[in-house]
Amino acid sequence: MSNELFMALIRGINVGKANRIAMSDLKALCHDLGFKNTLSILNSGNLIFEAESGSSKSPGEALEVGIRERFGIETGNVILSRGHFQAILEDIPAEFDTCDPSKTLVAIPQQAFDATETHSFLSEHVHDPERLWIGHHGLYLDCPSGIHKSRLVQQVDRFFKKAITSRNLKTIERIRTQVVNWSS
Repeated sequence: MSNELFMALIRGINVGKANRIAMSDLKALCHDLGFKNTLSILNSGNLIFEAESGSSKSPGEALEVGIRERFGIETGNVILSRGHFQAILEDIPAEFDTCDPSKTLVAIPQQAFDATETHSFLSEHVHDPERLWIGHHGLYLDCPSGIHKSRLVQQVDRFFKKAITSRNLKTIERIRTQVVNWSS
């Protein structure tokens, strides 16, 4: 079997004072799970690693169970292959170029979603100056008044029943840089 590159966006750790996990401990868990060349990005549950393709347990499932068993924390993980991550990047609307990257979110559901149904629910919750784009692989939110003040962000969480995780565009760019320069 060969190794495949994955990105893990772990929801619900190291936000505020709750659910703290040192990234070194998270990297040690990844090593124990058999993942190779694990790299953490920032302190908010962003990992890049290699795992055997075609193994019996998906990296997402292994990581979620491992975090629960070792740290006692329930997380929601979005695990992306290099190809899926690239598709998310290609979905980013051109209008994002004019947005503040620290106030612009890429929201990635844990599972495939119906864009029409999503738009139908969320469109009534978009209020100026916020903007929402729904792509094939994720949602893209511009929150110029701040992410923590955004009611749209709360509605996205509500609609997906928290089975979604978001990263601001600055973080996505940091992950992209590491993936582009990846060599094992």
